[in-house]
Amino acid sequence: MPQFRILQVTLDLSLASTGVYTTAKNFYDVLTRQGHNVKSISFDRHEYEATARGFNVRPVRSSRLPVLNRFAFSWAAAHGAHDQLIGSQDALFLHSLYGYHVNWAAGRARPDQGVFVIPHGALNERCFSYRKSRKLWWLRHANPFFTENSTFIFSSEYERRQALERVSPRYVEVLSWPVSRELLAPPAPLPPGDRVLIAAGRLHPGKRTLETVRAFRRLARSGWQLHLAGLPSDEVSIADLRHEAGAAWEKTIIYRGNLKAAQLAEAYRSAAGVVLFSQGENFANVIAEGVANGCAAFVSDHVGLADKVDGGGWGLVFDDRTIHDTAEQLEASMAYCDSDTAKARAERTALSREMFSMERFSAGLLDITRRGVARAAA
Repeated sequence: MPQFRILQVTLDLSLASTGVYTTAKNFYDVLTRQGHNVKSISFDRHEYEATARGFNVRPVRSSRLPVLNRFAFSWAAAHGAHDQLIGSQDALFLHSLYGYHVNWAAGRARPDQGVFVIPHGALNERCFSYRKSRKLWWLRHANPFFTENSTFIFSSEYERRQALERVSPRYVEVLSWPVSRELLAPPAPLPPGDRVLIAAGRLHPGKRTLETVRAFRRLARSGWQLHLAGLPSDEVSIADLRHEAGAAWEKTIIYRGNLKAAQLAEAYRSAAGVVLFSQGENFANVIAEGVANGCAAFVSDHVGLADKVDGGGWGLVFDDRTIHDTAEQLEASMAYCDSDTAKARAERTALSREMFSMERFSAGLLDITRRGVARAAA
């Protein structure tokens, strides 16, 4: 098997970047285990400690530009500080859009280098509900590079369909993200006591976090708890959760914090269902993780894994246009769990663990990389 020199190019990569971080780390781990020489650089508008990375990432000190806050411009990179690094690679993996890190790579990529772009949901409709004109301007200038010299890797058919309304990459691949082994607890029956719905992932308005807490408090369904796990955001704080939970805080509505992998796996295994009534999710790692640990899944149809939830009989999918305060969806979710069986739980656990296995992801990523590098070198 030929060994490739691979460079991942990212923007403000840290544990706080959740889905982007998880994917970049998985790419690094898988490609390194396969014998490839993988380096990563991150154009950083902030300083990060090494522990905020979790793997070897070279920082590129960058600055905000007026109006273009996310652009992360680097004078050093613009003047050639990292040109030798990028020029010595067989393949480039560019994570996220709308930043100078992509412009920098596009201006230096050779025709014989395999170029792979992972947009991480940056092209779904909800993403264009803010800063739309800036993003469209950036895409107009980047699209020739995508059309001539790139393979886009999408995590779901949902993400692919929405993205292709905005960009025209030369090649397209769909590869489901994996569930790491650390996030798989040994299968076990649900524990006795109250049943639990878990909402994991970053606390964010796009996930309808506060609406879910508010509706669950108002329903006050006996024998049920709502658990939340994940980092707060600028838009939704822990204090906001506490306010919406009211007297139910730490009684039937419990914030578990930002759990480590083994703790999160156990939290999923102890829950009857995982809920994500998101307004736009390119994949939804938390749904894959929850179902792989036995949870039934309850999602909006704007979640990338909605087709898998529906087609696999893993739970319920709700029309996003009908979701208002989430009370109706929570009622339906709890009713589904009341009739769920141990057999159904075991079946979706086994099926999803195979579908989102690291082995399947590794084989898919290796195949995509080989074909992309071979096309560029031909």
